[in-house]
Amino acid sequence: MKEISEMPADLRKFFGGYAAQFHDGYCGEPIAWGYKVVARMDEKRWAKVSEYGPLECAHETGEWYLITKVLTPDEARVQYGEVTGLELGPRGGFRSATYGSKRFCSKRLDPRK
Repeated sequence: MKEISEMPADLRKFFGGYAAQFHDGYCGEPIAWGYKVVARMDEKRWAKVSEYGPLECAHETGEWYLITKVLTPDEARVQYGEVTGLELGPRGGFRSATYGSKRFCSKRLDPRK
């Protein structure tokens, strides 16, 4: 993945400022940071931009974001504490993980990964 600071100005104009873009659906803590897509771009530019990180859609709003940083399970342990709970479904699927006293439902924070 390329550094965002290396992005040419003709691509950078399609993005807003850096901020927390996704929050956990249970505890509300930020789990992904990056840049909001603020203008439409053609397929060629879209492909070029994806070299700088994944483009993710917020399904609630339909807005797109270039994600450059995500909270990892290791970072959650440092920030919130060790895993104190892990909830799995009947077939072993992830439901939630509790780091310290913060419960997360984002699959990104499955400590088994």
